[in-house]
Parts: sequence; C-alpha cells; structure tokens
Amino acid sequence: PAAEEATAEDGVLEPPDAAATCAADAEAIARAGEEDEHPLGMQATVCGVEMVRGQKTYAVYRVQVSWGTSRDVRTALVFRRFSAFVHLLDELRAAVVMHTGEHAPTVGMLDAWRRALGGEKRRAAGPFGHLPMVIRERRALLQKLLANLTADRLCLALPELTAFLALPPLADGLAITPALVRQSESEAARRTPDAPTGGVAAQLHSGLEAAAVKLKMLPLPTKLALPVGLAGRRGGGAQ
Repeated sequence: PAAEEATAEDGVLEPPDAAATCAADAEAIARAGEEDEHPLGMQATVCGVEMVRGQKTYAVYRVQVSWGTSRDVRTALVFRRFSAFVHLLDELRAAVVMHTGEHAPTVGMLDAWRRALGGEKRRAAGPFGHLPMVIRERRALLQKLLANLTADRLCLALPELTAFLALPPLADGLAITPALVRQSESEAARRTPDAPTGGVAAQLHSGLEAAAVKLKMLPLPTKLALPVGLAGRRGGGAQ
C-alpha cells in the first residue's frame, strides 16, 4: 500500500536493497578476514629421530617445517643426517660472507655453530654416536641451531637454507637487498650468541680424561704382591 511505503520525499530514506546489504556485509567480512590474517614466522622443529640400519647404521633427524599465514599454514617434513647440518653451516658461511664480509655478526654466529657441531661429530664418531643419550643431546642441539638460523633474516633468505628445509623459492619482494643485509646484521649484533661449546659427547670425553688423570695420580706399587700359592709355584720353578 502507498501509505506504508517510505520515500526520500517524505524525509525518510528508503531501506537499502537486500542484495546490496548482503554485498556490503560480505565485503566487510572479507576486510575483517584480511585484517585478522597475518604472516607466520617460519618454524622448524626436530620432531623425531629414526635409525637407518644397513651396512652402516646412522641416525636421521626428522624436521617439521611450517610457514605461510594464519589462514593458510603450510608444512613440510624433511629428513637430515647430523653431517648434513654440518655441511649446511659451511654453505651458509660461504654465502653470508659474499654479502657481509668476514667479520659480520652472522659470520661469527655461524663459526660458533660450526665449531660446536664439528666438535660433536668428531667426539661422537662411529658407534658412540648411536647411544640414546647422544641422540637426545644432538636432537636438542640441532633444535637450538635451527632456532638460531630461522631467527636470522639473512640466513632465512639464502637458497642454501630454504632448500635444506624444503621451503618454496622466495618471492621477488623478499630477495636479498642491502637494506635486508643491514637490518639482519643489526639484529644479529644485538642477539646474544648461544652456540654451545659441546654436548653429551664432550662431557663424556672430559669425564674420561678426568678419570685417566686420576688413575695416573695413583701411586703404583714398586713390586706386585702375588698370591701365596702362585708365588710358591713360581719360586719352585726357579730352583
């Protein structure tokens, strides 16, 4: 009925069209979703260890990698040996030096980790590296290393690390630029180095050395006392 219709001429705005209302609501929801969506920091977690047995037995560390946004989380699972982490540090150092020079904070961090993992590999070589306590310590050691590497902007932008963690290639906007290098080195200079000086293998090695020193300090008898029966037989044979 005409009496029930409200028009702009009467001083009352017409109610908006229902389709327009739905479109406006959908646009508002989309904007809210975009505001809630935020990029996630790349995370790498050493989530397990598997023993590969064959002609040679060795441990493989299972690493779960996640990245993306809060609405689109992506994951990958990679398997790496301890020696692969040692090789990765060598590759990263060579790549970082090309951007920063030899005396940059990131180079110092990588050198500290190269010493830590290199020493651990030498001390726990062979079957000794398969002991459960060594495996547990190495897993914690590698987790700490990955936390250091993924916190460094420059390392995370290098193809050596992204390939190691099976990450997709970086977008053009995330390419290594002088500004990124300066920011990364500034952050690295403020970051407290926490590379360990040795793990379980180093502790056991030190303990064995300490035991050896104690044994050397014990006074050795000038003449070994033989049991009475053995001494008598030895004496009779000499007569």
